[in-house]
Amino acid sequence: MKSTSLFSAVLLGATVASSAILSRDSGPSFSPKEPEDPIILLSKDESFHFELLFTLGNTMFGAGDVNDVLAAAKDVKAGNFTSWLETFHALAQSTKKQAEDADNAYDPLNVREAWFAASSYYRQADFYNHANWTDPRINGFWLEQRAAFDKALATLPVPGVRIQIPTDNSTIEAIWYTSAADGVKRPTLIIGNGYDASQEDSYHSFVVPALARGWNVMTYEGPGQPTVRRNDDIGFIPDWEKVLTPLIDELMNLKGCFVDEDRLVLVGVSMGGYLAARAAAFEPRIKALILNGGVWDVYEGYASQLTPDMKELLAAGKQEEFDEAALPLLDSPQVPTTMRWGLGHGLWCFKQHSPYLWLESLKQYTLDNVVEKINVPVLVVDSEFEGFFAGQPELVKDALGDNATYKFFNRTAGYHVQVGAGQEWNRYQFAWLNKTLGIHHLLPEKTGSLSLPIEWKESQQFPYLSAVVKETFRLHPPRGFLLERFVPDGGLQLPDGSFHPSIFGDDLESLDPERWLQRFDESEDDFNTRRSRMISASLTFGDGPRTCIGKNLSLLEIYKNISTLLLKY
Repeated sequence: MKSTSLFSAVLLGATVASSAILSRDSGPSFSPKEPEDPIILLSKDESFHFELLFTLGNTMFGAGDVNDVLAAAKDVKAGNFTSWLETFHALAQSTKKQAEDADNAYDPLNVREAWFAASSYYRQADFYNHANWTDPRINGFWLEQRAAFDKALATLPVPGVRIQIPTDNSTIEAIWYTSAADGVKRPTLIIGNGYDASQEDSYHSFVVPALARGWNVMTYEGPGQPTVRRNDDIGFIPDWEKVLTPLIDELMNLKGCFVDEDRLVLVGVSMGGYLAARAAAFEPRIKALILNGGVWDVYEGYASQLTPDMKELLAAGKQEEFDEAALPLLDSPQVPTTMRWGLGHGLWCFKQHSPYLWLESLKQYTLDNVVEKINVPVLVVDSEFEGFFAGQPELVKDALGDNATYKFFNRTAGYHVQVGAGQEWNRYQFAWLNKTLGIHHLLPEKTGSLSLPIEWKESQQFPYLSAVVKETFRLHPPRGFLLERFVPDGGLQLPDGSFHPSIFGDDLESLDPERWLQRFDESEDDFNTRRSRMISASLTFGDGPRTCIGKNLSLLEIYKNISTLLLKY
């Protein structure tokens, strides 16, 4: 779920009774209230602000252009669902037209970027449009976003693969990603969202950063989630292990040769924090668990914030009166956006026509009597501006005991699921994974049979070490020999600080060993070409007949000594 408040109609009784427009401080929301918002607001409507921030934050991972989103923020009328739909649909259509331009096809990266952006905009056009189940655009927009996404998916260096997994009542939808189809077993993330986000959204938020770090990723959707809800006409189920277990079965059956079984990680995002925790309690193949955020009791998250009158109706089992109070909110422009959307989407994704029955069904969504079955390391994430499940991450952390690592994000990273702070989130997430799973300790596993001191041939097994050495040479070149320079008559004066970015890039003054490694979105041929150009421009030891006579001895000492120090200490 991208939005913290699944059903912000927790104040619906008061709203109906008073016929008043709720103020910003009247209920849970995404926008921070104390202290002040740490960033500029993208809309006067707090729900629209959050959704715009969600898309804007993902532009850095290929979900569109910054100015497209800012233009949409300028054009959308605050709180107007029709305006939102029309603005993003027009943006999706124009981006699709760019993707279909024949000239665009000359560059596969152009194709990928345009189709990913179009897909993202179609999903946003759909977001607030689930109150009327018969609206043909619910399925129409989704078919458009999927078609666009699949065209982009096919252009990845290792194309993503859609996988359908039949179960008793539905078909799980999944997508497999890997950074290199070379048969090497890599650590693998299984990523599931919650209340509203799709697995296509996960590509930008999670997959791109994971592939860049050499991970495999399997995204998925189960009952109640966008594609499965549409295809199989089924709402959410509480026993999420019925989704995860067949998913892992199929993963190991189809892609087991790529998966490091000792480093298989499950990630639950938003309400997916409950779903993932529940499933992990019954799935021993999961080796680590990330809950962003931690959700202890979905029902309590709603019921605790109901007005006394509404709690009384709920406790008394007065379904008809409760529903009569709630359902008019769907069409009332006086009701806050998050409330109208939360109610409409909640009924749709749980496949319930009655708000009362929907809330009653949520009593099954609790970690009570389940959490003690979780016996793996767990990262429990909390956020400063978490509105709906505030306080629940700490409950999850306390129940997990020593298995839990609790991380509290605040200020600009303090929005629900770190929306708009994707880099900070991913840095922390992967640092925790590396430490927890011993990925930074893979070196001893691979060097158990190495000599001490290490031999030259053995020292050449570590690409990152080689990248660090080359990058150090590049940043600290020696004073070289003088070469003839041919300039026009009268000479040529270069301004101080002049450089040409075509070889090392614009960040040539930064230490970045990874510039010497293959990027996840780069073909083998492109990498070899780029690497050869960098090597040709590196004259640390001279070149050709003027190569330093001590080059090989120097390299021998560097690689052997650094490798031995790393191995020993």
